[in-house]
Amino acid sequence: MKFSPPALLHSLRIVGLASLGAIILLVSTESAVTAASTLPSIPDAIVPLGGKGLTVNLNKYIPFPLPQVSTNATSSNTVLVSSSEGSFVIQLFPTNAPATVANFLNYVTNGLYNDMFIDRETNNFFQTGGYLANSGFPAITNFAPVTNEAGLSNVKGTLAMLLDATNPNSATSQWFVNTTNNSALYDKSNTNGNLPFTVFGQVLGTNGMAFVNTIAKLPTANLNALYSLGSAFEEVPLQGWAGGTNTVYYSNLVRIYQMQQVALPAASATSSDPNSFSASIQGNNLIVTPLSPSSSPVTITVIAADTNGNASTLSFQVSTGKLRQAINFPVTEINYSPNSYNFFNTGASASSSLGIDYLALKSGPASFTGGLLYFKSPGVVTLTATQSGNFFYDPASATSYIIVDRAPQNITFPAIPNQTNFTVPYNMTITNATSSVGLPVSISAAGPARIAGTKLTISGAGTITLTAKQPGNPDYYSATPVTNSFTVTLKQ
Repeated sequence: MKFSPPALLHSLRIVGLASLGAIILLVSTESAVTAASTLPSIPDAIVPLGGKGLTVNLNKYIPFPLPQVSTNATSSNTVLVSSSEGSFVIQLFPTNAPATVANFLNYVTNGLYNDMFIDRETNNFFQTGGYLANSGFPAITNFAPVTNEAGLSNVKGTLAMLLDATNPNSATSQWFVNTTNNSALYDKSNTNGNLPFTVFGQVLGTNGMAFVNTIAKLPTANLNALYSLGSAFEEVPLQGWAGGTNTVYYSNLVRIYQMQQVALPAASATSSDPNSFSASIQGNNLIVTPLSPSSSPVTITVIAADTNGNASTLSFQVSTGKLRQAINFPVTEINYSPNSYNFFNTGASASSSLGIDYLALKSGPASFTGGLLYFKSPGVVTLTATQSGNFFYDPASATSYIIVDRAPQNITFPAIPNQTNFTVPYNMTITNATSSVGLPVSISAAGPARIAGTKLTISGAGTITLTAKQPGNPDYYSATPVTNSFTVTLKQ
């Protein structure tokens, strides 16, 4: 049985790789992990034909290191762990602990860690790699011990090898995960008389840290007291267990179903116009090569990811030189209105798809105030549309016209009810005929009546027809006349 590090009975301040819920980013062979900060975007570029092309160091723009190890799973330093509490990825540190990593991978690749379980949990770590989740908990077959390579710190989320009580070079199959910062206890520099424990990897990302924190909160059972299984099983973490002396089932164990090396996903680069530009990833660099003249900006997209789900997508544009654009500015015909007109509602557009920056009033019966155009009368208004250009496009302008025609109008003239039991002459006031544009309306009368202004004088019985008219003016067309007829009955 391997010697476990002493359980820490008091709480420690959590520092190190990550706290609960933080993301630990993928590194390939380095032990240090740097949190991602706000990174710049790749700037747009002019890449002339016949030049050297464009080389971009992607480490400046992607918030996690690009894969630096083989994409072949058999030579990868990342291990996928599938467990009863979910899946996560372990990153190994062969630069810092080469013999330990090689030893660990020997167990992984030979399938010796498949269907094992977490056999001990304390206040500051949990351990596994010792026993299979089968009847009697058989021990995992061991290879030869490896030399101690202690150096990296036992901070939260790191993996370290278990040792015999007095031999620092006794690590075989068993390992533990630090569930808190144990640097002061288990590092080379500890002053507690403990052996130094070799850190050789770490769990990655939110998935991995969620697993660590879940196990740290599980209740433990003394399976030696319950089932006389031996002192190695006195602090076994259990999931879904009622506690006390209740029966423990294999389904209560935190089982590691499988551990396997996984290939690191490679970054990829694509060009929206591969006939004009090619794009590829070479090491840490994006290589963009111009192939033929581009008629519009070409979008280069880079997609990178790690094995724990961290992903980054970058896009920027390139062209082989400055591009020309044209303004499409159709002639507009509208009807006159004294109300404001949206100055940019003219249909002007640029072939570059860039927005029109400004319109200028050159001539015509209109004024421009506060972004709005006001027409003074019908006529022809001349405008100039300008697009100022950008990194890729030269500026452009065009002139067009707004033809302002006289506006239509209509008359509203509500019906007049029949008039009964009258004596004549009888006077009525007619004021309810109106123009939609507020121009004055004239009314004429036919039948036993005459009208002067708004005064209608009825002189006898019969049918009276009133006609409302508005002849228009330079701004408005004449309105269609509206007639109203009613009858008059005299008092007997």
